[in-house]
Amino acid sequence: MFLSGNHDGVIVSVQQMSVHGTIMMDVAVQLKSETVPRSARLGPEAVSGALTPGAAVVVTFLMNVVTSIRVICLAKSYPTKDQRTGYLQHDV
Repeated sequence: MFLSGNHDGVIVSVQQMSVHGTIMMDVAVQLKSETVPRSARLGPEAVSGALTPGAAVVVTFLMNVVTSIRVICLAKSYPTKDQRTGYLQHDV
């Protein structure tokens, strides 16, 4: 699926790292319209809010590439996997 524009999702995981002294974040986000989480590596200028697992976000795409993530609701709890369906469940 070719994505552009804004899409709702939930943060699955965040890993902060340093690339040649620049702080970057590897983010996995589960979009509401998809069943498989997407991953992105973003700099601090592309992130608005505290990225924590389970947080509701708006993900901006351009030509199927994540260009920014904006937090709209902080996580109440971490996502859990539904044993019956295999999909992530969120209490956001």
